[in-house]
Formats: sequence, structure tokens, C-alpha cells
Amino acid sequence: MQLIVHPIDQSTLKSALIKREIISSLGDVYACIADVSIGCDSTALIKACEGYARVVVRCGDPIRVNEHADDAARLLANWSQSGWTKFDEDIAFLDQMMQEHGQELLVRPSSEGMLSDAICTVSWARRAQTLGCKLFLDPMGWIVGSMFNDVEDHLDRIAELCSQCDNIGAILIRSVRTDESGKLVEVSLGEGEIDPNVIVDRLQGLIRSSEAVVVLDSSDLALLRL
Repeated sequence: MQLIVHPIDQSTLKSALIKREIISSLGDVYACIADVSIGCDSTALIKACEGYARVVVRCGDPIRVNEHADDAARLLANWSQSGWTKFDEDIAFLDQMMQEHGQELLVRPSSEGMLSDAICTVSWARRAQTLGCKLFLDPMGWIVGSMFNDVEDHLDRIAELCSQCDNIGAILIRSVRTDESGKLVEVSLGEGEIDPNVIVDRLQGLIRSSEAVVVLDSSDLALLRL
């Protein structure tokens, strides 16, 4: 199944939490993308995404500590055992609520969230097999600027690790571009700073094995070579 991310018409916007949908080439809605993370106000999210079969949420923003704390303190706060316990509890609660409303939760990993790389994502997926949620895999979401010089090796490693994961619901194939502030932003394959052929070649195994492949622009579908 090949799908495209599409902005919602602002005149029909039901909630500020939902601004994008994932649709098929025929216009059928596959899921909505919520501008929230695990640990959000689940009641508000359920209300905002009423009518959608699937809902994509971020994997949880890093826990904020005192701005004067050093990097070691931040890492301890984010990825300590207590941090993982809270994350697991939050995701289990939201997953249960989604199931009770007949919806499927899709969790999107990223370098800025709890599921900050392929290793911890696959490890989490193994212990979360009893949940109903699935991963909305975004390999380029793990790529940061320092990885550009050897991005092929990083994508090879990501593909190898994620091939061992059984609960991938969909995979987003996109690129990145550096904005004026120096921050990496998500863009379509054709608009990114990385050769789209490199991304597609390295992730081809995941692309072909995924139930649903998502792009940011319809022109990218031809680049997938499916």
C-alpha cells in the first residue's frame, strides 16, 4: 500500500492537534498524524481524532530538567529506568484507550524522543509485543547532521536492525533539509540534501516488506521503485 501525507484543509480542521492525514491515491484516509507525544492528554487526543482508524503520535519528547543541568543529568532523566517505566506506562494507557475506541495507535520514533535510535526502538518493540500499537517507522528521523558524511552506513545499520522488528505498521520514506536556523526539517525525497537514490537503495528491504509505505509528496512514489 502506497500512501501520501496530506495537510488538512484549515476550513474543515476539527482540532489543532490534527493537521495532517495519510491518504491513498484514491483519497481514502489511512490515518491522521497528531501533533502530540506519548504522555499527552489522552482524552483530548481521542476527541480530536474521532473517526480515524489509526492515529500517529510521536514517541515522547525528552523529559525536561533544570536548564542548568549538565548533559549527563539530562540523559539520566530521559533514559533512566524510571524514565522508561513512565514511557511504558503512558504508552500502554494510550494504547488501551485507542483500542477501546476501535482505533490503532502508531508510534513514531525519532532522535529527539525516547525511541531515539534503531537499537532502543527494536528493544522496546520486543517487550511491547503484548500491546496493540505498531511502529510508524521513520528511518530519516534518526539521522542528525553529524551523520551526513556516512549516512549510507547509518541507513544500512538502521535497515538491518529494523528488519528484525515484527510490529512495523507503516514506514515513512522521506529526506531532510537544513533550514535557516540550522535545524533539520523533514522534506520529500526530491527536496532533501541527501541523494534520494541513497535513501531508497539502503531502505529497499524495509520498503518492500512493509504493509504501508508513506511519502510526503506523490512525486516520490516513482522513486520507490515498487
